[in-house]
Amino acid sequence: MIDFRILGPLEVADNGSVLALGRGRRRALLGMLLLRANEVVAQDTLVDALWGESPPPTALTALHGQVSQLRRLLGDDRLQTRPPGYLLRVDHEELDLHRFQRLVAQERYEEALALWRGPPLSDLAFEAFAQGEIARLEELRLAALERRFERELAEGRHVEVAGRLAAALREHPLRERLTAQLMLALYRAGRQADALEAFQQARGRLVEELGLEPGEELQTLQRRILEHDAALDRAAPARRRTRLPASPSSFVGRARELEHLRELLHRPGARLLTLTGAGGSGKTRLALEIARRLEERFADGACFVPLAAVGDGELVAPAIAQALDLRPAPGQPVAEALTLFVRERDLLLILDNFEHLLDAATVVSELLAAAPQLTVLATSRTHLNLYGENEYAVPPLGLETEAIALFADRARAARADFALMEANTEAVRGICARLDGLPLAIELAAARVRTLDPHEILARLERRLELLTDGPRDVHARQRTLRDTLRWSYDLLPAPEQRRFARLGVFAGGWTARAATLVCGDGGLVALAEQNLIRADGARFSMLETIRELALEELAAAGEEQRIRALHASWLLGVAEEGGPNRRGSARAAWLEQAAEERENLYAALTWSASEAGDPETGQRIAAALQPYWTAHGLYDEGRRFLAALRSRSREPTLGRARALAVAGWIAGIEGDAAKCEPACHESLALLPPGEEWYRAICLNLLGTMARLDGRLAEARQRYDEALGVAAERDLWLPTALAWANTGTLCELEGRHREALESHERSVAIAHDGGDGWMTAMCMVNLGRAARHVRDAERAIALYGEALRTFVRLDNTWGVAVCLDGFACLAAEREDYLGAARLYGAEAAVRERAGVVPWPTIRAEHNAGVRAASAALGEAAWAGAHAQGAALSEPEAIADALAFAAAEA
Repeated sequence: MIDFRILGPLEVADNGSVLALGRGRRRALLGMLLLRANEVVAQDTLVDALWGESPPPTALTALHGQVSQLRRLLGDDRLQTRPPGYLLRVDHEELDLHRFQRLVAQERYEEALALWRGPPLSDLAFEAFAQGEIARLEELRLAALERRFERELAEGRHVEVAGRLAAALREHPLRERLTAQLMLALYRAGRQADALEAFQQARGRLVEELGLEPGEELQTLQRRILEHDAALDRAAPARRRTRLPASPSSFVGRARELEHLRELLHRPGARLLTLTGAGGSGKTRLALEIARRLEERFADGACFVPLAAVGDGELVAPAIAQALDLRPAPGQPVAEALTLFVRERDLLLILDNFEHLLDAATVVSELLAAAPQLTVLATSRTHLNLYGENEYAVPPLGLETEAIALFADRARAARADFALMEANTEAVRGICARLDGLPLAIELAAARVRTLDPHEILARLERRLELLTDGPRDVHARQRTLRDTLRWSYDLLPAPEQRRFARLGVFAGGWTARAATLVCGDGGLVALAEQNLIRADGARFSMLETIRELALEELAAAGEEQRIRALHASWLLGVAEEGGPNRRGSARAAWLEQAAEERENLYAALTWSASEAGDPETGQRIAAALQPYWTAHGLYDEGRRFLAALRSRSREPTLGRARALAVAGWIAGIEGDAAKCEPACHESLALLPPGEEWYRAICLNLLGTMARLDGRLAEARQRYDEALGVAAERDLWLPTALAWANTGTLCELEGRHREALESHERSVAIAHDGGDGWMTAMCMVNLGRAARHVRDAERAIALYGEALRTFVRLDNTWGVAVCLDGFACLAAEREDYLGAARLYGAEAAVRERAGVVPWPTIRAEHNAGVRAASAALGEAAWAGAHAQGAALSEPEAIADALAFAAAEA
C-alpha cells in the first residue's frame, strides 16, 4: 500500500519503505499534485507554480520529464494524463491529510493529531504555491487541537489539560480560543488569580503586537470569572438519550461533506439546515452520520423523525411527538404539547424526507421560534423555503475513491469473497461513473455481484432502471428500486413540470435556458432545479444520466419523443451551421468552443437522425458542418461512422448528402483511402448546387491529392488550380490554404524545392489569418518538410516544434503522430539513428493507441527513414531503441521529441 504524507516533510512510503523522491522540482510537483489529489491540474498551472511568472522556453519539456520520473516511481496508473494536464490518483485513506480529516470528523482527536510529524510540507516551505496551503493545513491542526481541549474540559479534565494548554498558548500566543480554554481550565482548578493573569498576559500581547483589545468572548469570560459565575463550574453533562436508529451497514466516505456540515451547524444562528439532492443521493445516511457525530453537543441529544410514510401535513407534528416519545395530556393539542416539550430543550431534530409535506413546513418555523436551543436538520429533494434556512446540496460520491469504496463494501456484504482486483477495478469504476456516483444506485448494483461479475453488470447498465431492482425488504418501498426512488420526485411535480422534465430528457450533456425554450417550451427550469431533478451550473443546466433515463421513459410514454427529438435536432442544426464553414478568427474559435460544449447533444442528434425514426437530411447537414470540429481534434473515426450511418439511411440527392459526401471524402483523403475518397468527391460535385463553392473547392483539392498519390501529377496540378480558382472567387480561406499546401507538396515531388517553400509559406500565412490552429499546424508541418529538403534543419525543427505544441493544445493525436514522424525523419537525416529509432517507435505507438493511420503524404519519407536507421543500427539495436520509444506514453513521447528539438537547436 502507498502512504502519501504531507503532515510534516513530504514523504511517500510503499509498504512501509520510504521512497527516494529526490529534491527540487520533482518533490515540489508531487506536493502540488497531492494538495489537489484526484483533481486534474493543468500543465500551465504546474509550470507557473514550479517556475514562476517567467518560465524558460524549456519549462514544459522539463515538466514532462519530471512527470515521467514520478511515473517510474509511482506507476503509470497512479499519475494519469488528463487534458489539460495531470491527475494524481490517491485512493481512500492513502493520504495522511484525508485520514486526519476523517478522524477529526469522528472526533478521534488524539489519533488525528498523532499523524502530524512536524510543520506540514516543511521541506516545501519556500515554494510560493505551498505557502498558502501550509497555512491552511496548520489552521486545520490548531482547530483540531482546540476541539480536543474543548472536549477534555467538558469531561472535567481541567487539571491535567491546563499544562498542555499553557504550552500550546506559548507556541500560538495570539489565539484567543486557546486563551479562553486556559482561563477556564485554571478557574475550574481553583486558580482564579492565575486565570485572570492569563487574560492580562493575552491582552498585553494583543495590544502590543496587533494594536487590538481582546475580543468580546474573552472579555465576557474575564467578567464571569470575576463574578464567580456558577455556570462556569458546570460539570460535564450526563449521557444523553439516543433516539437515532442504528445503522445496518458501514458508512463510507463523505469526509468533506461531514466537515462542511459540521462547520455549518457550528455557525452562530444556523438552526435550520436542509440537505437537498436527487433521489438516491444519500441525504438520509449523511444526516444520520453527522447527527451521530454531533449529538454530544446537544444536552438533550438527537432525535430522528422519518416522514416518508406520512401522507398528510397535519400528521407532521404527531410524527415528531411520536419520535420523541411525547404523550400529550388528555384533551391537549399535539402541537401545543410539542411546543411546550421542546421549549427548554437543547435538541437536534432530524426530519427525514420532507419534500412531499412542504405545506406543513410552518410546523418547523413554529418549533424553532418557540425553542431557542432547538436545531433542525431536514432532508428533502427541495428546500423548505423558510426564513433562516441554510441549504446544503448533497453531491454525488467522488468517482475516483468514494464511489468505488462504497461499491466494494456493499459487494462484500452481498458476496463475502468479493475483492477489488486489477482485473475488475476498471469495471467497478465504469459502473460508478455510469450511475453518476449516486449511493443508492451503487448499492443496488453492488448487490448484483451475487449473480454477476462487475464486467457483466457494466454491460447491462444501458438500461439502469431495469437492472437496479430488488433492494432490501426492510426499507421504504420507494427505495427498493432505482426507478421507484426517482419516480417519487417525478410524481410530486405538477403536470406541466412533468411534461417539461420528460422533454428535457432529449438533451445530452447539458443545455442553456434558450435551448430549453426552443426545444421544450418556456420556463420551468428553476422549479425542476429546486426539486434536484436537474442541476444548474452557471448558465447551463444538466441532468444526471440516471435521472435522464426516467425522463426519456416518460417522454416515450407520452408519445412525444419523436417530435421533441426533431426539435432538438433542428436546434442543433442551427448551432452547427451558424456562421458557415468559412468563419475565421475569433468567430471560428467561438464556434469550435460551442461545438465542444454541445458535443454530446450534437452526437445525440446525429444518432437519432440515423435511426429509423430520424431525419437523415438534418443529420447529414449537421455532420457536414462538424468537419472543422472533427478535424481540429483528430476525431476522424467518429466522423466516418456518423457519416456512413447517415448516408446509408437515405440516398436522396439532397444538399445534406452533397455536403456529407464532401466531408466523407475529406476524412478518407486524410487517411489516403482513394477507393473511398474519389467516388465520394465525384458524387458530391455532381450534387452540389451553385453557392456551395466551399465544399466544391474541398472536393477538387481532394481529387488532386488522390491523383498525386497515384502519380498522375498533371491531373493533380489541374485540380489544385481549379480549387484555387473556385476558392479565390469567394475568398474561401481554408480551401485556398489547402490548395497552396497541396501545390507545394506537388512541387517537392517535381524537385522544385524553392517553389515548394513559397507555396507552403503562402499556405501557412493564409491558414494563420483564418485563425485555424489545425490548418496552420498542418501547413507548418508541410513547410518544415520543405525546409528539410533545402537543408534548413533549424527552420524545420522550429516549425515541427510549433506545430506539435499546437496539436497538443488541440488534443489532436493524429497531428502529434505526424510531428513525431517529422522529428524522426529529421533525426535519421542527421544520422542520429538511435534517436530516430526511438522516435519512430513512439510515433507508431501513439498512432496505434489512437487508431489513426499514417499520413500518406509522408509515407515514402517515413519508409526511407526507417530503412536508413535500421540498416545503420543493425536489427538488435534498432529493435531495442524502437521498443524503448514504443513504451513511452503520449506525453513522454512529446517531451522526448521536444527535448530532441532543443538539443538539435
